[in-house]
Amino acid sequence: MLVRYTDADRNVRVLIADTTFVARDAYRRLQCSPLALHLISQAMTGAILMVAELKTKGTLSLKFEGSGPAGHITVEANSDGEARGFAGDLNVDIETQDNRSWFESALGSGLLTVRKRLSTTDEIFTSAVEIETGSLAFNLSCFLAKSDQVPSAMSLICDLDPAQGVKAAGGILIQALPDANDHILTILEDRLATLSKEQWLGEPVIPIRDLADTLLEGLHPVKLASTELSYRCHCSHERLKRILAALPQSDLLEMAESDSDTEMLCRFCTKPYVFSRDEIRSLIRA
Repeated sequence: MLVRYTDADRNVRVLIADTTFVARDAYRRLQCSPLALHLISQAMTGAILMVAELKTKGTLSLKFEGSGPAGHITVEANSDGEARGFAGDLNVDIETQDNRSWFESALGSGLLTVRKRLSTTDEIFTSAVEIETGSLAFNLSCFLAKSDQVPSAMSLICDLDPAQGVKAAGGILIQALPDANDHILTILEDRLATLSKEQWLGEPVIPIRDLADTLLEGLHPVKLASTELSYRCHCSHERLKRILAALPQSDLLEMAESDSDTEMLCRFCTKPYVFSRDEIRSLIRA
């Protein structure tokens, strides 16, 4: 669930997301390492929060691509509350060093690419910035401040669980509204930074209303809207066929001449798709 709030004087907007079941579904589908699950879950939550602030319906994707062992973390989310994600190495497993975060250790130096597609006009906007030293949430806050030029603060949590993959996952995004009182924004940023793990976790898994009351204490929180969230992949036989068609002709010839059909797995949900040799031949240019 994603819930949007503001204060009575309309200084800030506060978005709070409980993405626990989205993250658990990602684990069920991807069967990835704890580190990959942690990063994918946080990135999906970040994308869910960011796409909720588009002025019109659309899709937002994040790609963290670096020199570290994870290779990249790629996620997508849309205005309907649907998200999906994967990693360059779903089995990545490392130990952090020198007090570095999992994010820093897994990704290293590289680029964050943010792509927005507006559903109404089909316009696509792409921005790329260098990955900063710090957490995944810090990088997204920096992007919003620099690229979108909106004072922002984000916090993300992903508490792992051996049985379900994820015990709890969620995130909070605070953004200044036009003509906001800077003092109010500073107060909320300080409150966000000092939230304890105990405050994040509760019943339901992420206690959205309690978090809103804590952050907006004395500011009279106003609930604006809510959106149900889910892990959903829109892959199809036709979509993967288009990916096959983009392969080098030499690869397609090799597949067409093999002794068996070609199976492809969707990288976002691991669903298998089988392509016959005749289908492969139809993709080969004369």
